[in-house]
Amino acid sequence: MSRRWYLDTKEAQKLIYTEPYITSYGGYCISVCAPYYDENGFAGVALADLNTDYILTRMNSNEDIETDFSFIVGQKGEIIISPLKEGPFSATECPRDLLSSENSDLAAVAQRIMKGEVGLAEVVVEGREYYLAYAPLPDVGWSICTVKSKAEAMASVHRIEEYTQGIISDYSAGLQKFFLLMAMLSALLFVCILVAILKANVRLVKSFAAPINLLTERAREIARGNFEKKLSIDTGDELETLAESFNTMMDELAAYTEHLSKMSAQKERIETELSVATRIQAGMLPRVGKPFVRKEFDLAAIMQPAKEVGGDFYDFYFIDERHLAITVADVSDKGVPAALFMVIAKTLLKESLLFAGADKLGQVFEETNNALVNVNEENMFVTVFTGILDIKTGEFVYANAGHNPPVLKAGGKCRFLNKADSPILGMVDGLAFPTRTLKLSPGDSLILYTDGVTEARNEENGFFEEKRLLKATEALGKNAKADINEMLSILTKYAGKAEQSDDITMLELIYHAFENERNVQP
Repeated sequence: MSRRWYLDTKEAQKLIYTEPYITSYGGYCISVCAPYYDENGFAGVALADLNTDYILTRMNSNEDIETDFSFIVGQKGEIIISPLKEGPFSATECPRDLLSSENSDLAAVAQRIMKGEVGLAEVVVEGREYYLAYAPLPDVGWSICTVKSKAEAMASVHRIEEYTQGIISDYSAGLQKFFLLMAMLSALLFVCILVAILKANVRLVKSFAAPINLLTERAREIARGNFEKKLSIDTGDELETLAESFNTMMDELAAYTEHLSKMSAQKERIETELSVATRIQAGMLPRVGKPFVRKEFDLAAIMQPAKEVGGDFYDFYFIDERHLAITVADVSDKGVPAALFMVIAKTLLKESLLFAGADKLGQVFEETNNALVNVNEENMFVTVFTGILDIKTGEFVYANAGHNPPVLKAGGKCRFLNKADSPILGMVDGLAFPTRTLKLSPGDSLILYTDGVTEARNEENGFFEEKRLLKATEALGKNAKADINEMLSILTKYAGKAEQSDDITMLELIYHAFENERNVQP
């Protein structure tokens, strides 16, 4: 037997899988080959074909494969099984080699895949942003990759938020209307019973007058909110039954009113606590003052939450006498849960960097990511940009974990720094976080921000976007505080009457080094 699959299985002496190939009927399949033995030793190979369409069906349950799909990469970095028929993620008769892809993002991910790593990366393919997760399949030597559109992922988050807010609003409105409805129904019930009694026997009007007057008076007291006094009617007929029903109804209304009062008190307490939390969160963010009023630089920042408290944060502090650290970050949610996760992330990052020193930024990101993964039971994550400025030389070392690229203004021209080199913090441990370095000249500035700026919406639901941000930064002056206020004014004017949908955070650093300090070497 000279077939390759036969010879490979005989040599391997174990179960093997072939690369996909075209069958006689024109479809793609892989073969599963297993050796079998008898009393004389090797006796042959058992072979089973598995159609790749079946594999694709099990991997891709989502109907929209343009935004959410999975594919398999072979042992040489080639795409061997994919639901796509064309494009950079497709599998063709000549397998597409990711290692030699012109897209640097895909080539970098392919190198990590070939090393058997598990990870998550953000890639840009044909102008669209994706999250790409990958993991090895040890038994076959392949790797499975799952691609999710970043825009679709964020849209899902927004839809969940809008749905939750609608439920809360409907529930609050229902509570307010319920008491009024109960009072109206009790009055209507009383009138209906009274009319029925009067029509049944006019001759009994005098005997019914006293109990009816009592019921009428109690109905008025119910309308005024008095549920304490009970009815005592001993007639042995329907009026006595009605009085008992009234007493039961008053007990239920009294219990409901007490519950509603407690709910109102609880709501007021929650609003008070949220107000305190807002002030506490604002107090945790640093303010420009001593020792940050320096001749070497100018610094200003702002954080405006979409709710009472938010998941964005900024930070700046001195690591030592000549190294200034700045950070802007965004937690994957809003409100109290995001604020609590923000406190953990901010504290871990700052304390680790102060302990490790200015030259350990990449290591600090790794340690912070691993620590967040260990305490992240709610599957939250945070995007972070942190940079360290040598105020004497202008050297700026930075790391970007899935965050929006800052704007660099140098020589009167503005441009975005490179997109994030690393994935978000808090989801997968054991990841590496590279650093980059640039040199700031006197007068250069960096504008850091969160996606609440570029994704701010106007009344027509249009985004502010990166182009408007870049144009706005070109007109900024030489005063950081005035620049930040001007940017906030531009965003407010663009949004108009539209409600703020996400936290807004901005930080600007302007480098001013004096002439006698510009030639100082680190």
